[in-house]
Amino acid sequence: GNVLSVFGASVKSIFAPVLLGTVGADVDSTANIPLMSEKAKGLLFELERSISASPARGAVTLGSSADFNELSYIYTPLDELQFWEDFRGGTIDPISAEICRKNMRDIVEAFHVNSAAEVSGRLSIEDQVSLDLSLTSTFGKLDASFGEGGVIERALFNIYHVNLRNAEPVYSIERMTNTIDIVSSAFCQLIRQSLPAHPGLFVGHFSLVQSFLRAAIQLVESFYAMIQKLINIDFRACREYPWRGPTHQNLFLENFRARLQDILDIRTTYEEMRILSGQIICDELTNFKPFMLYDPLFWSPYTGERFESSRKSFNASLVPLERSVVIEIKRRIEPLMNHGAVELVKFLSRFHVLLKRPNIAGEMSAIMQKLNQSLAEVVDSMEEVIDELDESENHVHGITLCRQCGHKARQIESYAAGLNLDPDVIALYGVLDSKCKGTEQMIFKQWISRFELVHIPVLTGRLIEIDKNGILQVTFEESLIVLLSQARQLTELGLPMPASVKEHMTEGEILIRF
Repeated sequence: GNVLSVFGASVKSIFAPVLLGTVGADVDSTANIPLMSEKAKGLLFELERSISASPARGAVTLGSSADFNELSYIYTPLDELQFWEDFRGGTIDPISAEICRKNMRDIVEAFHVNSAAEVSGRLSIEDQVSLDLSLTSTFGKLDASFGEGGVIERALFNIYHVNLRNAEPVYSIERMTNTIDIVSSAFCQLIRQSLPAHPGLFVGHFSLVQSFLRAAIQLVESFYAMIQKLINIDFRACREYPWRGPTHQNLFLENFRARLQDILDIRTTYEEMRILSGQIICDELTNFKPFMLYDPLFWSPYTGERFESSRKSFNASLVPLERSVVIEIKRRIEPLMNHGAVELVKFLSRFHVLLKRPNIAGEMSAIMQKLNQSLAEVVDSMEEVIDELDESENHVHGITLCRQCGHKARQIESYAAGLNLDPDVIALYGVLDSKCKGTEQMIFKQWISRFELVHIPVLTGRLIEIDKNGILQVTFEESLIVLLSQARQLTELGLPMPASVKEHMTEGEILIRF
């Protein structure tokens, strides 16, 4: 049999219990010392994966569909490429095999060219400019390759549309799912390598860490959106062999994104506590000590429980400061109470992570209830303004007001999204935004109808004359000047003018110039 397979089985049978447990009473019942450090566990976990992902190179051939869909030896994009490099004959014609080989090379090359040099774990404010430029460049290239329209999307699209001689797809749903999973996992590792080395995300300057983590989260979400579009739109629309599988879910990608958000929340909590408590918090090395013994971004089945335990210890260390934080928040919002609900929501949104902590949320519950009521009243007043526009004769003013109200509604909805507010009240702002857009379209149609009815005389005869009483007379409607002015304003607002209105505008402009 395969020596690597036997060795891999041995690793699993011998070390799996160790990876999931501690020595406890077997070694030292008083110390309860872990048998292996988190770093050693991580390295062993990677060894296990590497062994499992190492096929007998040169021995892989495609003699049947069953052989092709054997996925036990394909764990990385390199394994996929090696399969096609080693491929000889079988049920796939050489042209189709070459297409798959070329596109897998493109995928592997995208990982190679986007591999970033490790960022120092000690981020200081002096690094701000150079690291911002580095971050923009590195993550910009990643988004270009791994986002919508990038190399990865094109390669996966091309591979899925390669078919066998019997018109069946070369990549079955099972194998394409596996390929997407391994590309997603490799992508997460690439993001991890592009972030500051451990423990940089915990001890680096907050503004830099915040920039890194937000950019990484956005990049993961962009990649995830690309994968969903590829499967749910492109693959399902394939005429010859549409995707029949369920909506794809990649647990590694989702967990990695969640871990990035968790770390950002932890750092944000610490920073907000430091600002609001008015007390000197211990240095980062003390507060983040539970996270120092392992790299939380090294996501594996063996670090999840440890991360949750570390987070609980971190949160517990900040509990004594919560009372002073609540006092400071209430002191700061007191002047805003007379400025309306919008300003209050905007301010509270800055501390949305802290406001989710149970003790702080409890202390702020009465204020949040009053805020819910105030926000509902704001919606009602804004709706009354929009309803009155139905009878307005000033179309440009009405459309402008609709846009202002819609923008305000979206802004409030965005600010309130992370706060402990009534979701039914927040949903009203989405409804209001839709109403503003609908009213805007209605007003614009009314204006078009009015414009099309205006009388524009033929350019013949005398258009302007002084009658026998010495009064200046014109042969076109005065409203034409107003409507032409409104047409220019609405065009600047980006509203699409129909052909009939454009024709009237051209004729009217000529008349006015004449």
